[in-house]
Amino acid sequence: MLEIIANLRLFNRKERFFLVGMALGNPKFKLIEQFRNQLNDKLGLFVPEDAFAAMDYHLDWIYAQSFYVAYQRQRKRAV
Repeated sequence: MLEIIANLRLFNRKERFFLVGMALGNPKFKLIEQFRNQLNDKLGLFVPEDAFAAMDYHLDWIYAQSFYVAYQRQRKRAV
């Protein structure tokens, strides 16, 4: 799962992501503790401190990073 998150972070490079993040004083779009606690209280979800909000992901980005992770794992097994 960590590989998937790391790859999705790489895809999150649109100008509006940086503009909004800088304008709000939160350039990495990290979720604040209060919101993470609300998710936990209402939905029973543990949300780690390094969780972030992403903007404008496209299905092809999600597919591409999933394919890449699977490809990398397959290459490691072949070696």
